[in-house]
Amino acid sequence: MFCDMSVRTCGKQISNVCCCYRGMLCLGSVRCGGQVLGVASDGASDGEFDGRQYRCGASDRVDECTQLRPERLHFHSRHAAERDPGDSGFHCNPTGVPNQFGTQRYALLFELGTYGSSDHPLNFQVGYCTMVAGLGLSPNDVVINGSIYVRNQCFGSNNCIALVNFWRSLSNLTINVNTPGFGCYNGEFWAVSQAAPMRRVHVNGFATLMDYCTPPSFASGGFIADSEFDGGTIVNGSQQQWIVRNSKIDGWTNGVWNQVFSGVVGAPAQCFPSQSSCGGPYTTVATSPVTREAPYLYVDSNGHYNVFVPSAQQNTVGATWAAGATSGLSIPIELLRCQGNGFSGDDQ
Repeated sequence: MFCDMSVRTCGKQISNVCCCYRGMLCLGSVRCGGQVLGVASDGASDGEFDGRQYRCGASDRVDECTQLRPERLHFHSRHAAERDPGDSGFHCNPTGVPNQFGTQRYALLFELGTYGSSDHPLNFQVGYCTMVAGLGLSPNDVVINGSIYVRNQCFGSNNCIALVNFWRSLSNLTINVNTPGFGCYNGEFWAVSQAAPMRRVHVNGFATLMDYCTPPSFASGGFIADSEFDGGTIVNGSQQQWIVRNSKIDGWTNGVWNQVFSGVVGAPAQCFPSQSSCGGPYTTVATSPVTREAPYLYVDSNGHYNVFVPSAQQNTVGATWAAGATSGLSIPIELLRCQGNGFSGDDQ
C-alpha cells in the first residue's frame, strides 16, 4: 500500500495497513479484530513516511487508524520557544479569525514548558473553530508570557462587536499577561459570545471579557470553569450573560442581564434583580452541588499521550487544581476509540 499524505484516515476501509507521518497525531490505537497492535506515532521528517506500518492480517481490515492533517494540528515545543521566544511562527491561524462558515478545524497544542518572555512575549489571536490547549497534567505545566486573545469583529462604521465570536476554546495553561505596545488592547482580551469556553486556565494580570476598544462592543455570554484569575478585577462590561463555575476571581465589574457564579471564590454577593445597593444582576451559589470537569489530553513524563478524566465532585468551591493534583483517572490514549471525520455509525 502507498501512504498518501492527503489521506486522513489511512486504511480504514480500503486496506489492512495504517500509516503515520510526522506532524500527524494518530489518535487511538491500531486494532485488528479488537486486538491492539500498537500506537502510531510521528515520523522522522516532514512529509515523509517514517516506515511505521501497522498491518492487520490479509483478511482483516484496520478497525482503527485515525489521523489529523498536519496543517490542522499544530504542536508547539518549548525547545523552539527557547530558540526564539518571540517567533512569529507561534501566531497561528490568522485566516480563522473571520472564517465563521469555513470548514477548517484547528488545534494548537503546547507541550510542557514556558513560551514567551518579558522581553519577547507571545501574543496571538484565536479565530473560529480553534482549540488552544496546554498538554500538561496541570495548568501550571504550560506557561504563556503574553496573551491569547479574542477581539471584536468590525462589520462597518461603528459596528464592531463580539456577538458572533463563537466556536473556540482555551484550556489547561497559565497566562502571565504581558502586552507591551498594545495600547487600548493592553491585557488579556477574551471577547466571545457562547460556544467559547475557558477551562483550567490561570490568568495572572488584567483580563476583560469585553473588547471596549472599538464600539459599540456588544457581546453575548460565555463560560469559565476550573480557572483562577489573579492581579485585577475582571471586566464584564457589555457581556449580556456569563457563567463562572468552580473558579477564583479577584473581582467582577458589573452585570447586564444575568451573571451566574457557582462555587466561585471571590464572587459578588447575590443580587438579582439588579439593585443600586448591590449592583448585579448576579445569581450566586456558594457551592456547586454536583460537578465533573471536562476530560483533557496531556503528555506524561515518558512522552506518552493520555486522557485525564476528572472525578465527579460534590459541594465544592474553587478550582480542582488549586490545592494540588486534580482527582481523577488517567487513560492511555491507545485504550480509547476516537471518532474521525467521515466515519459513520457502522464503523463503531
